[in-house]
Amino acid sequence: MARLAELLERTRRRQKARAAGGRSRGEGGFTLVEMAVVVSIIGLLVALALPTYLGARKRAYQTEAKNMLQEYRSAAWRVVSI
Repeated sequence: MARLAELLERTRRRQKARAAGGRSRGEGGFTLVEMAVVVSIIGLLVALALPTYLGARKRAYQTEAKNMLQEYRSAAWRVVSI
């Protein structure tokens, strides 16, 4: 009987904690709403950062192509001037 009374008391404490908006011991982790908020924030940050990253990458490729073209021009002028 003592074991049953202990279980009932623990259940009452958990119910009071839930009613108060808190979590009782042993109920760690995140709620589905918390996880959805985190995923949406990460998605928003990626959506904001991705165009900037892709633009910088495109400019880097263009700069590399211009530099290679300049090297080819210089090499051609060296060959012609010999």
